[in-house]
Amino acid sequence: MKKWLLSIFCALSLIQAMAQPNVYWSENFSDGLKGWTIQTSACGLISGPTIGAWNLTSVSFDGQAVNNVTGRFDISSTLEYSSYVKVGAAEAYVQARYLGTGGAFTSNLNGVTLTTGQLAFANDNLQTLWYTDINLDNADMISWAPTVFGIGDPVVAANGNTLTITSADGLAVATFERTTNCGGLWRWSHNGGVGVGIFAPDALAITSPSVANGAVLVNADYLSTLGIPGNIPSGPPYPQYITELISPVIDLSNVQDAVSVRFYELVRLLNLASGAPTDAGGAGLRTSFAFSTDGGQTWSDAVNANDGVAVNAQPLNVQREFPVSGLQGEANVRLKFTFAADFYYWVLDDIAIVSRIPYDMQANSNFFAVTPNAATPISQVEPVPFLCDIQNNGGRTAENVELTVTVTNNTTGSTVFEDVNEYGDVGPDVIVENVIFEEFLDPGNLTVGEYTGKYVISQDSTDLNHANDTLDWNFLVTDTLFSKELGATRNVSPADDPNYTYGNVFYTPHGEGYFARYLTFGVANADELVDRSMVTFLYRWEGDTNEDGQANPEEYVALAFNSYTFNGTENDQLITIPVDLDNNAIALEDDVYYIVAVQYTTTDEQDCFLLASTATDYQAMFFVSDSLDIPRYGSVLEVGNNDNPELSIVGFGFDFVPVVRLSIGNNPDINGPAITDVDETLIAANLAEIFPNPASDLLNVKLDLSQPSDVRVTITQVDGKVVLVRNFDKVQKDNLELDVHNLPSGQYFVRISTEMGTNVKALIINN
Repeated sequence: MKKWLLSIFCALSLIQAMAQPNVYWSENFSDGLKGWTIQTSACGLISGPTIGAWNLTSVSFDGQAVNNVTGRFDISSTLEYSSYVKVGAAEAYVQARYLGTGGAFTSNLNGVTLTTGQLAFANDNLQTLWYTDINLDNADMISWAPTVFGIGDPVVAANGNTLTITSADGLAVATFERTTNCGGLWRWSHNGGVGVGIFAPDALAITSPSVANGAVLVNADYLSTLGIPGNIPSGPPYPQYITELISPVIDLSNVQDAVSVRFYELVRLLNLASGAPTDAGGAGLRTSFAFSTDGGQTWSDAVNANDGVAVNAQPLNVQREFPVSGLQGEANVRLKFTFAADFYYWVLDDIAIVSRIPYDMQANSNFFAVTPNAATPISQVEPVPFLCDIQNNGGRTAENVELTVTVTNNTTGSTVFEDVNEYGDVGPDVIVENVIFEEFLDPGNLTVGEYTGKYVISQDSTDLNHANDTLDWNFLVTDTLFSKELGATRNVSPADDPNYTYGNVFYTPHGEGYFARYLTFGVANADELVDRSMVTFLYRWEGDTNEDGQANPEEYVALAFNSYTFNGTENDQLITIPVDLDNNAIALEDDVYYIVAVQYTTTDEQDCFLLASTATDYQAMFFVSDSLDIPRYGSVLEVGNNDNPELSIVGFGFDFVPVVRLSIGNNPDINGPAITDVDETLIAANLAEIFPNPASDLLNVKLDLSQPSDVRVTITQVDGKVVLVRNFDKVQKDNLELDVHNLPSGQYFVRISTEMGTNVKALIINN
């Protein structure tokens, strides 16, 4: 027994030891930004003759040139600057605030004595003042160095791309050449705090291990407002910032292990900046990192440093670790961190290159196929193919890798589908892409209800990071409703033009005998749209027959339209109207795509913010269905005012769909229940009644059946959306009570299903 316990302990100890990485390089910023490079390409509205990054071209003192000096001078805003100087092997970096008046440059370092080899900082109530490693080892340096650091009220003169800083006595002269119109926006913080701003809580700081010796940050909040509430810019769009923080050269020539980049961060983000870095798929990134193996001449694709972080969410204080490929054995590695947004801030600390955990297989969240819709009517479900990319993030080869896909009925807990892909051995950094599962989901196994689809990856070795082993999504099989989302997660209006046509594509494999009845959408700012209208369209589409990535007018036909005029009370509410202006149900066909779209047009600049969702990414679904020559689509979009829109099948992105839904049924009378079936009607010997009608608090369903039966009572809106379901066991003669006090006032249908048939009754609720 002792030997057995010892074996378990040794195995656990080995796993823990393997999980502790080797650190091959690290930066805790105790020396501030020394050795790092800042490149800024967008600095909002900050401008002026001296604003920018300036490289030192010459220094003289009392008419004599000072040799072997390099440096730069960054004036990043109207209130702050930094200066870097290198003389031989000695380096110095200063960060401070200033006031520029009449050509005089007044630094708040003026009362500071520069001391050889010292690191110091002080605070006014706005900005850290900091310098480090200033080696004033001879009288000449003591005489001219303070001028380069902005000390002693020097005179600053900008003439085009030349900046001259002259000491007050005229003896020291430093000349600089402009390299960019934006100064370096990354700054050092002595305590890791965000510092001055409007939207950051007081004393908000990163929670990194070495926070006590400082961290680095870009604070777009401060850059746009200077911490003054009256300076908050109007928008959107707001001032935009794109600024890079680039490491010194890192030598990994003696490293053999596959490695990861690890860092701590405090982050809060708003809108993406125009011109932001893009990942390998072309998506713009607010915060990202990249790496170089040739000293910064070329760079890898940008990696999203905050994938999945919600826009405008609360500040996030986390540690990140990303596997990177091909750094081991390289002698000229550099890292680059880029902030590309309008608000708010990004704080970094304790950046490191470390060995990876040995075993870590991942199911890739950026490319896994889901069902074509979030909600599909039971009459229109079809076989569904599956695919999910995988990759090995570990430092060692994973053996006997398998990926399992399952679909589970959430009500019964039963698995209605399962299939396995076998990959064999997968080496470090290997990505296995586009492997389609052999089996399709059988629609015959589905009933009306909620389901969960799931991908799970496994291997023979012990995976030490289970957080990325599983991906899942939810979907519905409904009576009558088509939807690409299960609820709004945000709203959207195009930035460049308030006019747009935006909608979703739904496919009907078995449309014959069914009708398009109602269309549902919602907006977030109805209070700003009083007496304005939204026009809705139903198009029959042949699909992307010319493969140009658009639904062209020659490919679709308008079947119906309607319009809705806002009264101002509909903020964030779902609005349901008939698809047709004349209240006609539109006959559907087999094997046809239907585009359900809303169109907003205006002669002024008033935006209409349509409810939308980014909860589901349909890119892999489109890829796998298109690869099998059965393409299924997500959303379609045209920005602009066009009676015959060219609708892009990418829209705002495959992970972005509008709340635009379609309700169908087999009843051409849209004033009646969506689904009718004469064969299911209860025979006369059975009684089913509802009362009171109208109802408010309680609805009674009175049954007098010829024999005991299981009973299901379903209440639906006129668009077919189910709002209440109750099941009763072995009922014969009974009065069933349903609580309806939470249902909004309006017209509903009550479907009473028994083993002897079904009855549907109209219901009015007044609440």
